[in-house]
Amino acid sequence: MADHIVVDPEFGAKLIQSPEVLALMTVLGHEVKLVSEATAPVERGDFRSSFRVIIRVKRGGAVVRVFSFDPGGGAAKIELGTKYTPAHRTMTKALAYVARRRT
Repeated sequence: MADHIVVDPEFGAKLIQSPEVLALMTVLGHEVKLVSEATAPVERGDFRSSFRVIIRVKRGGAVVRVFSFDPGGGAAKIELGTKYTPAHRTMTKALAYVARRRT
């Protein structure tokens, strides 16, 4: 069994700009957001309620971003950890979970 496929560049460019790919990426982005919210550590709930999904269509194709808009700046500390607290990696784990479910 082949471990990779070769796609015609013209076909690939059309594919990543298709409404179907945009729809799939949108669903995946929202799944990552939901898993992040479900697994985020909660003290006050600011981090858990700060996840956002932004969808853009650029010339190259669909771009979906999942991020935490935590005005207190706690997102980086929770995701990456600090000198005093270990990294929770909420979004990293959520992305990995969604990717595993889809393969």
